[in-house]
Amino acid sequence: MLCYLQGHTAEAAAAALGVPVGTVHSRLSTARSRLAANLTARGVALPAALTLTPLTFDRVSACVAATLDPPAAAPAAAIAHGVLAMIRLKTAALALALVGVAATGTGVSLTLHAGGPPPPAAPVPEKAVPVPQVPPEPAWMTAFRKEYALKEGEYVKRVGPPYSEERKEYMYRAWYKAKQTPEKEAEAREHLDGSKLFLALFLDDDGRQLTRRTTLSSSAYVRVPELKQAGKMLNVWDAVTYITGRESPDVVIDPESIDHPLLSVKETIVDSVQLRGSPSLTGDFVTRKDAPLAKLVPQLEKILREECELDVRLTLKVEEHPVFVVSGVFKPNPPAWRPKGELNVYASEEGLNKEYDHFAPNGADQKEKFATVKSSQSSGTPAEFVRSVGSRLQVRMVWDTPLPSKPRVSWIEHALRDPTPEQAADDRDPEKVLANVSAQTGLVFKKKVRMVEVLYLSAPK
Repeated sequence: MLCYLQGHTAEAAAAALGVPVGTVHSRLSTARSRLAANLTARGVALPAALTLTPLTFDRVSACVAATLDPPAAAPAAAIAHGVLAMIRLKTAALALALVGVAATGTGVSLTLHAGGPPPPAAPVPEKAVPVPQVPPEPAWMTAFRKEYALKEGEYVKRVGPPYSEERKEYMYRAWYKAKQTPEKEAEAREHLDGSKLFLALFLDDDGRQLTRRTTLSSSAYVRVPELKQAGKMLNVWDAVTYITGRESPDVVIDPESIDHPLLSVKETIVDSVQLRGSPSLTGDFVTRKDAPLAKLVPQLEKILREECELDVRLTLKVEEHPVFVVSGVFKPNPPAWRPKGELNVYASEEGLNKEYDHFAPNGADQKEKFATVKSSQSSGTPAEFVRSVGSRLQVRMVWDTPLPSKPRVSWIEHALRDPTPEQAADDRDPEKVLANVSAQTGLVFKKKVRMVEVLYLSAPK
């Protein structure tokens, strides 16, 4: 106390206590060590600098008695009591005194509270985590969702003309994602409005949100007077396959209706406009995501027969067929020669155009392969990609573990334009095509026999 609180030298302290100077140095060293041990025993954490717990008179007496030898304890305690009383007088009761002490080798920092507990530490304010601001949904989108969302128990529904203003806005944003000048925007909106009967939306509803599966346009039909007047853009086959998400061979035409014009997909040219089958219906369609066919098909047949007034039948059967069971983890790994990252479906190098670009006009920059190889580009979910491969091979694809819905991928199918029978068979050889698909996706295909669902389309003779 004499040295650290009153500032006396070791010699002066030795004289006051009646002990040799060496004894003072020894006791100071011992006191520092015992002080550290006592504070640690009382639960005070000690860093490189020691901090003394709040001291009352009783605690000072106890600490001095535990630190010094009995002959020196009484006078040292009296000195400590005097110091604390002096501190109280100078700071008006309960004041704090900070005494800086430089101790050889340790550097002791002593904080004395003149009685009572220390003031609570001020809480450290937590840094506020910025919350991203989500812009409110536009009113038109809220109205669009309300119009198109499925009700409880609905697995598919049709939204037909006359179309709402919200549908017009949705179509504009679906077809024109880039920002336009006011003049270009007005022109685009006018074009869409004039073609609205020949545009179709196919949406999925998962119970929480609507997701666009695809958007179709047959706007060229407006150039043919009879087609424009009829206002129909879809044939039955295309409508059913888009709505169900299934293709051949999962969807087939009943053998007895194979030549029925209502189910035809034969391509013809009318006034320089290419038609696919017989345009028989129009409208947008919303499907319950991952809806079982057993629930979806009866409702779809009712829509086609009652709303679209088409005399067609949809029959779902369960049959035994050869299938390819798909397994593995879908990880797109497009070839290095495809800079835009599309997957490529092909059988051999002979029937492959590595330089194909879907957006190049009239085969520009396609080199000599464009003349011999027919290529087409599509996009969709991994499941849609696998079903497309199955349609090319005319084999059914099934999976025990659902394929992921993301990421959406683009793929290009390649085949020879005018193949010989042998070349055509080679283009559809499952072993060759699936080997290329596996290398680009990580999926594994195993041939088995299983019971599968087959959707039959039929129409009266």
